[in-house]
Amino acid sequence: MSNIEKVVALAAQQHGIFAAFQLKEIGITQSSFYRVVNNALFTRLDRGVYALSGSQKSWYRDAIVHVFRSGPHALLSHESALINRGLLLKEFVSKRNGLIVPFHVTIPRESGRRLSTSIHRSIYEKEILTRTVVNNIPQVSVECAIIESARHIPPQIFSSVVDSAIRQEYTSARKLRLTLDALWPAPGRSKSRVEEIIHGYLADPRTYKRIESTLEARIYRVLSEITREQIIPQYLLACGTKQYRIDFAIPSFKIAIEVDGFIYHSDRIAFDADKTRQNDIVAEGWIILRFTHMQSDDEIRAQFNRLLQRWAS
Repeated sequence: MSNIEKVVALAAQQHGIFAAFQLKEIGITQSSFYRVVNNALFTRLDRGVYALSGSQKSWYRDAIVHVFRSGPHALLSHESALINRGLLLKEFVSKRNGLIVPFHVTIPRESGRRLSTSIHRSIYEKEILTRTVVNNIPQVSVECAIIESARHIPPQIFSSVVDSAIRQEYTSARKLRLTLDALWPAPGRSKSRVEEIIHGYLADPRTYKRIESTLEARIYRVLSEITREQIIPQYLLACGTKQYRIDFAIPSFKIAIEVDGFIYHSDRIAFDADKTRQNDIVAEGWIILRFTHMQSDDEIRAQFNRLLQRWAS
């Protein structure tokens, strides 16, 4: 295989992009470097970063360019790493100090490279900044990406990101706890958003395994912070000759909690069946609460607290 063929093969695996620092790894010497990169097949995009001519532009292509232009040890990070992992939508707008940041990159703590709104120095005191490759792009671990993004994602979206990452087994509450412990101490550094979410998983792992969706996991976590009464997921409730499965139930208060996801009432038959179901449950003396993904944790807390106060009175 010729040098040109080696570089074409490398770029083809990396969304049409390669970096100058990679060529030595595939056996291309310094004396051959300029002869290779000056070939008409390649276009220089930035210092040390090249594209295979005709390669299609995409979010992934732009992401890997931002990583390679930041040096051989740079990694996609923060919200960008969560998007690459599929935990955030590509349409998510990341901001710092009011400025839109298309891509975030983290460099090692010992690096002397100048920082910016998009280039960050590692915040970890141990060898936690491990390199992982997702969609052929080098990035930080899921744990690092979650922690680094905690302050910059709306609460309900951030909760869903963490729940989804745990449910899809990209990480675990224990791994997140260990990564939090490896943070360098610094004034104003908050761990509370992550700790609040993983606390439930660490304290009640059996219940979380019975929960069927990311949204349900978030709502269970919020409700369990408010009451010490038993909250039972996937509760079977007998209503006369019928039996209904409720997303969550607090039998001691006769409260049924239903979680309405993105797709709800696919047709008129389903809509009517849901109303019959709800009427049957109410006829048995139960109160029904319904929550959706659009509601923030604070909204869920407030609505549930109002119900508890009414029940107590």
